[in-house]
Amino acid sequence: MNPIGIAGLERLTRAATPPCVSIYVPGTPIAEQARAERLLLRAALDDADEELQKLGIDKKTREEVLAPGRALAARHDREPLPGRGIVLFLWRGGSRSLETWTPPERLVVVGRRLHVRPLLERAVAPDRFVLVSIREGGVRLFGGDRDGLVPLPSDDVPQELREVVGFDHRATSLQMHSQGPGAGAGARSAVFHGQGAGVDDRADERTRYLRAVDRALAPAIRSMRCPVVLAAAEPVAATFRRLSGIPGLLATGIPQAAAPGAESALHARAWPLVRDQLGGATRALVGRVRQGLGTGRVIQQPDAVFQASIEGRVADLLCDSSGHLWADPGSPAHVHATREAGDLDLIDIAAVETLRHGGDVRFVEKGGMPTDDSPIAAVLRRP
Repeated sequence: MNPIGIAGLERLTRAATPPCVSIYVPGTPIAEQARAERLLLRAALDDADEELQKLGIDKKTREEVLAPGRALAARHDREPLPGRGIVLFLWRGGSRSLETWTPPERLVVVGRRLHVRPLLERAVAPDRFVLVSIREGGVRLFGGDRDGLVPLPSDDVPQELREVVGFDHRATSLQMHSQGPGAGAGARSAVFHGQGAGVDDRADERTRYLRAVDRALAPAIRSMRCPVVLAAAEPVAATFRRLSGIPGLLATGIPQAAAPGAESALHARAWPLVRDQLGGATRALVGRVRQGLGTGRVIQQPDAVFQASIEGRVADLLCDSSGHLWADPGSPAHVHATREAGDLDLIDIAAVETLRHGGDVRFVEKGGMPTDDSPIAAVLRRP
């Protein structure tokens, strides 16, 4: 899996040079269905080519933009698409492919910006959390929601104490002799002594290791903006909580690290810890929008919200997850009932711009908006 947080999505939208193509295709681990999913990807690339042509993009540029997607489709001719779905971003001079936690709806959007809303909705979803499992012999990272846990990559995180402390340090500061029978027949347990040995040195080494783990994890977790559950035994748990700079780390955790293959049991213990804390921010925002209607601090007109978000005047943005505002960003007042060539979703752009300027974004299910007047509402910053 290669998840991308809010900050990563913002960087992508800034880096992509038009014309931009955004493709969402569901995947499947079932071999019998894999061929159909691969055909969906090829068909999506063909649809993107057709829309690029409608927008007047010359053949050479179209081929250049779509080439990484064609290559990806060719690589997966004999194997299922990875994960539960794939997202493909293509633009002039660059591309990015991502696996998704849940199967996305098939979607192709061509325009002057990348369409990141499906991923953004997931990134700010109120049922999302991160679980960090730490033992001195390894670190495991999971993304979670009400349905379960998904392993996340932790390649940049030190997995063993010696990666931080160093083998030479331990070899020179500790001496060892065997004493008494160990756990197995004929085995003898190790006793460390000598220069640098003792509880204080062990605690110092543990602290250095956990501080390195925290430094590696914090940037990625911070961009996810969600609660974090720690699964670790003592004294690792207490030490990590004391020194960690990870925002959203819950005061209560799971008092043991994750065992291999025990994700279901781990989720059953983690979900009750985060359930009551999730969704509170969204409910509070719905209340602020309702109270602010008619006061001038809350606006719902799509083009006005769009412009305010670009200017950095939106403190909080509330969006209907079932609604779209398809329009040419150059004429945001003219919203189309169905998407036309070159149209982008104003909700997508407003959400990205609000986050870019330090605001907050929340999505609610159909029927969750305070009024039926608009699928979007913004609470403006105070002058």
